[in-house]
Amino acid sequence: MDDRRHTQLARNEALYRTVNERIEGLTEALSPEPQSMSAVCECADESCTEVIEVSIEDYEAVRGNPTLFIAAPGHENLEIEVVTQRHESFVVVCKNKSEGREVAIATDPRSGGT
Repeated sequence: MDDRRHTQLARNEALYRTVNERIEGLTEALSPEPQSMSAVCECADESCTEVIEVSIEDYEAVRGNPTLFIAAPGHENLEIEVVTQRHESFVVVCKNKSEGREVAIATDPRSGGT
């Protein structure tokens, strides 16, 4: 897989992460102390519509590192990331390849990325 393809796949994941940040904001606005939220799978497949139930605590732990993403089990792409955690309804993947890692960090909405 070439660098451009890696970059595009990382951008797809970053887009889903941005969507989930908005979902979390809406969840918190509608419920003063939510315990969980429905998040979209942050895999590289731009046509994926899988919804994952994730605790706010787990979601916040993932968002603490801009190279981590949540995905439905089986949606990880081992050519561009490694699985760092497995949960019942989702896996946590890390963008460990240079192209994806750079995109993940540059687009992190919590650090001012676009």
